[in-house]
Amino acid sequence: MSAADEAGIAIRAARENTKCEVICTFTFQKGAKGYRTMMGLAPAQAAQAAVLAGAQIIGPNCGNGMEQMIEIVKEMRAAAGATPILVHANAGLPKPSTAWMCFPNALKKWARESRRSSRLARASWAAAAARPRRISRRYETRWTHWLSCSS
Repeated sequence: MSAADEAGIAIRAARENTKCEVICTFTFQKGAKGYRTMMGLAPAQAAQAAVLAGAQIIGPNCGNGMEQMIEIVKEMRAAAGATPILVHANAGLPKPSTAWMCFPNALKKWARESRRSSRLARASWAAAAARPRRISRRYETRWTHWLSCSS
């Protein structure tokens, strides 16, 4: 998502028409004013809008590596209260190669940054201990392989 109004409409529609937990994530780019969506929302504003609309899980997605996501999660965490935060990070920005689209962040660096980010979100997951098990069964992600290349 990129705007508070579009997120609110989507969240309310999902809440009114399904029994699913509603997850709302936003894409941010860093600019002169810090991280913002393409519609100008700061991470804290996006978090507040999504929670007020009824999202049960919020977070940042795409376009940034884990290192940048840590900064975004800190801002979202400050505004999100106990709402769980989900992070969909890239392993850096992709670089085309001759055979594969590869990600320049080495796997070990990505894993290290993932651990730092998870510490920021851990308290909210503890408050909703049953949620991770339900979500992991329903939306289990299987990473078949990771590609990394040198910068």
